[in-house]
Amino acid sequence: MLLLTMASFGQLKESDRQMYQSKVQSYTKMKKTGSTLAIVGGGLTIVSTILVASADWEETENYHGETQYNTTDGSGVAGIVGLVIGVPMAVTGIILNSVGNRKLKYYQDKLDNVKLTSFQQGKQAWITLAIKF
Repeated sequence: MLLLTMASFGQLKESDRQMYQSKVQSYTKMKKTGSTLAIVGGGLTIVSTILVASADWEETENYHGETQYNTTDGSGVAGIVGLVIGVPMAVTGIILNSVGNRKLKYYQDKLDNVKLTSFQQGKQAWITLAIKF
């Protein structure tokens, strides 16, 4: 009976360990992807801001009295397109990185803190399941 119980706990423990390992790998990948997106998006945003600031802008006023800024300069257009792409990319990267980091720590702790062991003391054999909180 003890042998069957130990084998059952061992299978349960191994499936939990595999699940936690796959979660750790998945969230590590998410964290790295988020970091890459945040860095690339941040760099693109900075470069695009410089392009927009250095472009030649024409100030016009429409018949409602509203001021409009227009440019035919290629760097201004490229800067605006870069901002439209860079800002959401940076924000998405920051979110993915923070979620991946938080979940990675959670599942890494679970993986490290669940332990099923057996030991023998004298003629008695014991099974222990240790979970650290």
